[in-house]
Amino acid sequence: MKVSILLCSLFPDMFHRALGNVHETCHGEDYEVVAVTPFEVGGERIVWVKEDTPKGTVQAYDTAYRHSRGAYVFGFNDDSVLQPGWLANVLSFITRREALFFPYSCGLHTTPGGVGTLFGLYYPYYHFTGRKSIEAVGGWIRPMFKNHFGDGDLAMRIWAAGGRNELCADARISPVSRRESLPESVTRNRRDVIYRDIQTFLGEWGARFGKGWGTNLRDFNIDISAECQKYFMRDHTIMHNSPEFASVSRIMAHVHEVARAKGVEVPDDILSDGGRVQAWLDAHR
Repeated sequence: MKVSILLCSLFPDMFHRALGNVHETCHGEDYEVVAVTPFEVGGERIVWVKEDTPKGTVQAYDTAYRHSRGAYVFGFNDDSVLQPGWLANVLSFITRREALFFPYSCGLHTTPGGVGTLFGLYYPYYHFTGRKSIEAVGGWIRPMFKNHFGDGDLAMRIWAAGGRNELCADARISPVSRRESLPESVTRNRRDVIYRDIQTFLGEWGARFGKGWGTNLRDFNIDISAECQKYFMRDHTIMHNSPEFASVSRIMAHVHEVARAKGVEVPDDILSDGGRVQAWLDAHR
């Protein structure tokens, strides 16, 4: 088995839409779908694991991973759409890149949308990772987290081990609107645990990567929009583990807000010296 696609869901309609999307876009490839759901799932290429009582996103995906067999593992969800050619493109990319870096993970390209960073380091929203890399850093998603930061923690473990996380720009995935509301018990649970998950993440990685960074969520977990990636991304990744990254990224986000409002272009080399950004903003007040 080459690829294990992990798909966990509470909603039959959303799940079967996502499953159909997998089969449609992965035709001809060697894959399995490991489904963790409270409702029965059957069919070709399916490994179903019943979840009697939802215990959180992290627990569900950890369960899915433990039942998977593929040499590569991909965490999918029921409110996204895989674009045609994604699997062939990501397999071609990871085969080349993991020969250069170990441990290694790459992320699909969310379109439209940005990329995520933690302490100025890129982390995949949708990890596509070799099993050898996963096992080298202690497993897929660690159960110390409940609903948040499982993906970020995997990325940090890879960075900490001297490996690399990269964006596969040619493997595309898009969000879709959720048609079904989460049960109040689920949304309440997520609200209750996010603070704990933040503190757990900071406890794990603050000393190693977060010196000088703020501890509020958006002080260290910064999304970089598509239009701002050109300032920070080099050779498929972002590696700016300095607190200065937080302020520079916010400034550039503001610059592009002004540019959109004024209908003007932003010079590609605007960060070439410290005074150019302020001069540009002064000129477009």
